[in-house]
Amino acid sequence: MKTSRKPSGISPTKHHRIFREAEKIAGIGYWEIFPEDDLVTVSENARRIYGLKGTSWTIDEVRQISLPEYQVMLGQAFADLIAGRKAYDVEFKIRRPCDNEVIDIHSMAEYDPLEHRVFGVFVDITRQKQIEQEIKDRELRYRLLAENANDVIWSITLDGRFTYVSPSVYQLRGYTPEEVMQQALIETVCPSSVEVVTEGLRRLATDADTLEKESPSFFEIEQPRKDGTAVWTEVSLKLVRDKGRPSHLLGVSRDISKRKETEAALKQSEQALRHSLSLLASTLEATADGILVVDSARQVQRYNSRFVEMWHMPKKLLDTRDDKKLLQFALSQLTNPDNFLGQVEALYSQPETPGFDVLKFKDGRIFERYSCQQRLNDIIVGRVWSFRDITNRKHMEDQLLHAAEEWRATFDAIKTPLSIQDRNYKILRVNKAFADAMKLSPENLIGKTCFEVSHNTSEPVSGCPHRLTLNTGAAAEVEIHDPVTGAYSMVSTYPMFGPDGEVVASVHISHDITERKRLQERLMITNRLASVGELAAGIAHEINNPLTGVLGFSELVLSADIPPAIREDVKVIHSEAQRAAEIVRNLLTFARRHNQVRQPLSINEVIQRVMTLRAYDQRLNNIETLSNLGPGLPEINADFFQLQQVFLNIFLNAEYFMIQSHGRGELRITSSWLPETNNVRIEFTDNGPGIKPENLGRLFDPFFTTKDVGQGTGLGLSMSHGIIGQHGGKLWAESEPGCGATFIIELPVNQPATDGT
Repeated sequence: MKTSRKPSGISPTKHHRIFREAEKIAGIGYWEIFPEDDLVTVSENARRIYGLKGTSWTIDEVRQISLPEYQVMLGQAFADLIAGRKAYDVEFKIRRPCDNEVIDIHSMAEYDPLEHRVFGVFVDITRQKQIEQEIKDRELRYRLLAENANDVIWSITLDGRFTYVSPSVYQLRGYTPEEVMQQALIETVCPSSVEVVTEGLRRLATDADTLEKESPSFFEIEQPRKDGTAVWTEVSLKLVRDKGRPSHLLGVSRDISKRKETEAALKQSEQALRHSLSLLASTLEATADGILVVDSARQVQRYNSRFVEMWHMPKKLLDTRDDKKLLQFALSQLTNPDNFLGQVEALYSQPETPGFDVLKFKDGRIFERYSCQQRLNDIIVGRVWSFRDITNRKHMEDQLLHAAEEWRATFDAIKTPLSIQDRNYKILRVNKAFADAMKLSPENLIGKTCFEVSHNTSEPVSGCPHRLTLNTGAAAEVEIHDPVTGAYSMVSTYPMFGPDGEVVASVHISHDITERKRLQERLMITNRLASVGELAAGIAHEINNPLTGVLGFSELVLSADIPPAIREDVKVIHSEAQRAAEIVRNLLTFARRHNQVRQPLSINEVIQRVMTLRAYDQRLNNIETLSNLGPGLPEINADFFQLQQVFLNIFLNAEYFMIQSHGRGELRITSSWLPETNNVRIEFTDNGPGIKPENLGRLFDPFFTTKDVGQGTGLGLSMSHGIIGQHGGKLWAESEPGCGATFIIELPVNQPATDGT
């Protein structure tokens, strides 16, 4: 059969041998077809490529392995080969029966008309097709990249002619690619950048000459735009070789105008930052606090000289930048290092937590420690530590606090009520005595008005000393009487001046003069009593003269011879006249002024004398006196009349309260010697109402009395206590309410005799 190809001069048999050898050498699949027999035989490689089993198949079976879309084409190519119209050289896809995998096949065949057979070879070109497709895809991507990239991609010959310019050049410079292609390289560069381009080309030429591996050359240039302006670009230029020889230059131009603006702004910002850092450094150095800045990795980032000075940090230690080492050095200086270390570690474990502490040093210094997080764009990047030396301030505060406490203690120790009022009559401060007098706490008094607290009124009272001081700027003093309690007080106010000389407040001093007023009243009574005593002495003298006559004449009558009945009557007259004379004598003794004369005396004699004085009144008031006077008591040095006055006062008090309680009474008097103390002891015990516990401590206060008004001056026991004290003795009372009272006197034996007034 004739073919459409020119005979190669090689017989089909020769081709057959060549195909067979190719199968062995290159792993190509060999196949033969006998059209008349409808039989296809294949080699071992062919079966492997096709995924077939067996050695022969029908033509239709083999054709069905190809994908449907190729089957018509393969039939036509086979027919053309047999008819000699066209060589059999086809590419198609098959689906392997063994694993259903689709692969690409390239097949060539020859027709041997003598033997009427077709023989050929085929090869698996799947990987080749994949590579070809990848190349096509890559070329497409590069083309799309070049056509759509913001950067301008261009190439030039070694003599400077543009061979390609991407369309993005229009956005960059305002020229179309065609316009740029007509320009020389030098025309695309501003004069200020020509030297930069020249230097870049020179470096590429040097690389080409040395045959070293070329690396791109980068430089920044200004390029002219069509509108007359210029644009900054970054150029990447690389030498491209073809078969080892320099071929052309490939360049990429990128618009860096924004970057240049950013760099300019950044440079300006850097200058501002350097200025700020300089100010910060100056501020850190100028501050009196020690500053330490530590990052999140516990590395020291910054510190000032004050920090070094305060902590005595060695430079070698600071150079390590290790915060933990600095911390260990600091701990050795503190009185409580464990507490400081615990707080520091707690703050590092809680970055967002601020901290404050007071540090005490072994050398007596005191620091305040502040700490807070360091943030950068709201991210915690470290911690700032600030240390302030408050040693002097703390000492001053302690001194001020001590002074304030002393002032407060002094203020409260003053027993006189003190207060300070402002111009609005508001109480600013009170002492304890004032609060006690008001029966309120100081906190409940401060802020209230003085007239509200002191007078329970809604406005200042008439004659208010605070108002006088505010109006005159001078001290004022008024006497105030409280008709409800009967108390008298002397209130003095003293002005407090402000910085402009105006009165801003006043100090109130309130003296309770109730006792003084009562003393004045009782002094008047005492004076009246003294007058009465003098009057009584005068009356006694006047009575004594007639009594002398009565006694004398009654004795004369008794010496005469008179009837017995008359004699008995005269004896009664004489006896009563003697008793009256004794009463007058005692009255004169009590009322007469005496200088104090201490001399040895018997205490029992003084007691018996007072018993004699009070015997008549006691009989009238149903009071019985029982005495148990110790015999042979040692004498004491004392003033007879003063002791008589003391005992008489005790008698009178006992009689008064027994009569008031139940209209009668019993008074027991005992005397004894106490050898262990060498004292004489006298006890006066009544069966009256007794003394209330709250009054026991005040019995001997001047003018204190529990008697009814007009019945006592409150001076008797006070004077008695003073007399016994002057004699080196003691006077006290013991009592339980309802069980009577006992007054006890102890006087020393052999007290040296002294004269005095």
